[in-house]
Amino acid sequence: EAHRFDEAKKLLAPVLKQIPDHAGAHFLLATMAYENRDFTGALGHIETSERSLKDLDQRYTKLQAFMKANDDVEASNIRSSLDNLKNSGADSIDDVLDAKESHLKYLEAKKSGFSDRLVSFAIPSTYSFLHGNCLYRLGRASEAATQYQLAVHSDPTNAKAWNNLINIYREAKDFDQARKALAK
Repeated sequence: EAHRFDEAKKLLAPVLKQIPDHAGAHFLLATMAYENRDFTGALGHIETSERSLKDLDQRYTKLQAFMKANDDVEASNIRSSLDNLKNSGADSIDDVLDAKESHLKYLEAKKSGFSDRLVSFAIPSTYSFLHGNCLYRLGRASEAATQYQLAVHSDPTNAKAWNNLINIYREAKDFDQARKALAK
């Protein structure tokens, strides 16, 4: 924020050495490049950042599915074991039954705690906004419009993205789209 970009880049270097596609670091580098009017460099960093977030989302979704499946198997095994104990007349061993029921309740609570969001690592509106700005500065207005649409979809209160989208429609003389966007 103080525009001491050389110092910031030095601080980001060890992060990028360990995690070359670190989404946050590349977003900061994109912001700095944009401020320095290096729109091509900014575009490269923001695209790397977005790819990284998409990759994280895919990995998280797979891990979440794997953990849910394992918990379902464990819960099924515990239910079966509990039913076997009850059916064999082991009601007198309340400690075993209580432990199994407690473990089953724990697994059910754990399962309900999983996030059911469709996108875990969604690309923030600010990323799409910066991406659109880079594309616009590079003369790629229609691609910029797509990024601004993503930005306002992610955050409908992003007034700057709405403004830029409306201006792109106005420049393209697409006044109907501009009016619709302005109404939103």
